[in-house]
Amino acid sequence: MKFYIEMMESPQNGRIEYDHYGVKYDYFFMGRAVISGQIQNIREQPKPRFSDLLLYIEIIDYRDQKYIRKERCRLLRVEVKSHIEERLKNFMRDLDISPVFIRGLLRDFEVTSTKCKAWDEFEFDRY
Repeated sequence: MKFYIEMMESPQNGRIEYDHYGVKYDYFFMGRAVISGQIQNIREQPKPRFSDLLLYIEIIDYRDQKYIRKERCRLLRVEVKSHIEERLKNFMRDLDISPVFIRGLLRDFEVTSTKCKAWDEFEFDRY
């Protein structure tokens, strides 16, 4: 269950023609738990099921041209890691990167906490 809020891409409908010359990628994300309702006692707070996610993906071709996709969404907390990997693959496909190169680039891919930044919507909008 995913609730997409907003997605922005720059440049629009970009395309990487010579992916075999080299492609690099980077990403970061910001997340926060979503707790519904007003809870008076912090000890009675239920474990949150949903997260708000801000995801920034940057793909750079061999000419150092940047292709950027920013996304805001709300989804189940257990789906965050798989969502990030899925969105990275989809963005690469949308840029016409060969499936063979995508598999090679993401062979050792793992979402880690080092790519997580503190929640700051204003900072995210500046990227």
